[in-house]
Amino acid sequence: MMSKLICLANSRKNNDRCIAGIEISTGKWVRPVTRLDDGRIPVNMSQINGRLIQPLDIVDIPLSDTGNGYEYENRLILRGSWKHIGRVGPMDVVCYCDDEIIHSHCHDWLNAIPYSYISSLPRHQRRTLQIVKVDGFKTWCNNYGKWKGEIPLEGGNSLAWS
Repeated sequence: MMSKLICLANSRKNNDRCIAGIEISTGKWVRPVTRLDDGRIPVNMSQINGRLIQPLDIVDIPLSDTGNGYEYENRLILRGSWKHIGRVGPMDVVCYCDDEIIHSHCHDWLNAIPYSYISSLPRHQRRTLQIVKVDGFKTWCNNYGKWKGEIPLEGGNSLAWS
């Protein structure tokens, strides 16, 4: 089955790629995965006509209804051609934003949600991807040249990373 996705992430994963985006027909996040242990996508598969898929590209990818791994968004890549359909602008994805950060109720996690927590949830609650609309966001570079960021959360807490 072909799935039209708006690509919102195309990152490195063990010298290959990890792609994720919004499935246009459902408005839900999808992470195409392979049968490799960690689901990574070989670089040559993540290109269409020799061009790496970019954020905001609309791509048509043959995907199953389910996938490997514990994350709800994972969908197994099926045989077939990937097609580049077009592009959207940044404002076109605002409608997919969430108002609250998922799994943010426990603030003693440093910069990752523990596997033990996610795997304890029913499969349909194992969401790990999202876009969040926030009122504030700041970044800064510390004295060592390392960038840090912070998103304020309700209740006076914040989500920070470095």
